[in-house]
Amino acid sequence: MRQERIWTADEVAKYFGVTIETVYRWTPDELEPFNVGVQPGKKRPRWRYRQSAIDKFIERRTIATTPKPVPRKKPNRTNNDSIEFIK
Repeated sequence: MRQERIWTADEVAKYFGVTIETVYRWTPDELEPFNVGVQPGKKRPRWRYRQSAIDKFIERRTIATTPKPVPRKKPNRTNNDSIEFIK
């Protein structure tokens, strides 16, 4: 059985090219972290991120392909300078 890679907040920040503060803002709503415990004398939790959570995050944030634009109806001008739309 293959073990899933575990990321630190610093590794996630470097991977995405953002600050560690941004990673903490994404935590816990978007990155689904787990806490490996609070270090003695420190108040901030030690978050870790599973590879599967990183993959889900990327999938949710990936921009879908843009649908083809719907062609616009062209106006048909008549002699009296009014516009009639083609149905």
